[in-house]
Amino acid sequence: PDLNQPPSLVAEFTPPDNSHVTFMDVEYIKVNGNFYSRKTGGAWELSVPDVASQNPVSQTTENFIQQLEAGGLTITATGSDTVNGAASQVYAVSGQVDVGGTQMPISGRVWLDASGRLLKMELDFPGTQQVYDISFYEYDPGITITNPIP
Repeated sequence: PDLNQPPSLVAEFTPPDNSHVTFMDVEYIKVNGNFYSRKTGGAWELSVPDVASQNPVSQTTENFIQQLEAGGLTITATGSDTVNGAASQVYAVSGQVDVGGTQMPISGRVWLDASGRLLKMELDFPGTQQVYDISFYEYDPGITITNPIP
């Protein structure tokens, strides 16, 4: 990967719990409780269930959302904006999140639509030089994620 560019994460989800995640040069697929992984362009391998869930960006995002829902973060309205054509309210957030069992300070902004759906997050971990810019999209519900190994 190009170390001068921020890492790229693309995550796709289909109900009830199937997912396809590409993070830097690794892909993960979860289908019906089975986890598969590969280096981009390599052969797929069936993985142990907790390997795919150890993606630090996915864990951080999940922990952030849990802390946000639990009221564990300070939230301040900062204005309105548009994300992918959708009107949104922007909020500044700060506090602590659990990252691998360690409480880490976090600050950032979140964009919510009129129904409260999360459209985008920008997260900054002071002192670690890690910044995440995460956008959420809703795609055609007809899309399916299937086992890469028959």
